[in-house]
Amino acid sequence: MAQKSGIICLWRQRPLWLKILSIVVWLFALAGFAIIGAWAFYQLGFTKNSGAQDRNNRYMLSVSEMEALDTASVSSQQIHERWVRQYLKLAAYSKFYPANAQLITQAAQFGHDPMLVDRMIAASSMYAPDIDQYSQLLAKLEAVLASQPQQQSPNVVPWMAGVEWEALREAI
Repeated sequence: MAQKSGIICLWRQRPLWLKILSIVVWLFALAGFAIIGAWAFYQLGFTKNSGAQDRNNRYMLSVSEMEALDTASVSSQQIHERWVRQYLKLAAYSKFYPANAQLITQAAQFGHDPMLVDRMIAASSMYAPDIDQYSQLLAKLEAVLASQPQQQSPNVVPWMAGVEWEALREAI
């Protein structure tokens, strides 16, 4: 006890600037100890864990792929082909989640962006437990669509393929 009171007595006798300096030195020493301790903790491998796959990983990968496609220059024929594929995806999606497919269809009609459908399906599929069944159905539908040859005439009505129709359409 006498020794403890001696230390307190010495502390009280110090000038104010020396007290502040001592406190600052002790704080720097404590900070240095914490930094070196954290570095040692990291170097010893205590921060490594196996981790888990992020459930949003599939969505984020598909969104980055879609953004790469958006920046590419596309023709009107390619945009039309994208729309056909999007509606095919919506048809398959409606078999599993009709309410979501209806909302996505409404948004696609107002969005005028074929990649918007991909983004919305990818976002909603993060919560879908049976996305594998959807993927299988989509693959079957795409195979059926791909098996059909492209017709030579772009229109069912023959007079719509002529130059006259283009002129009338422009005039109207």
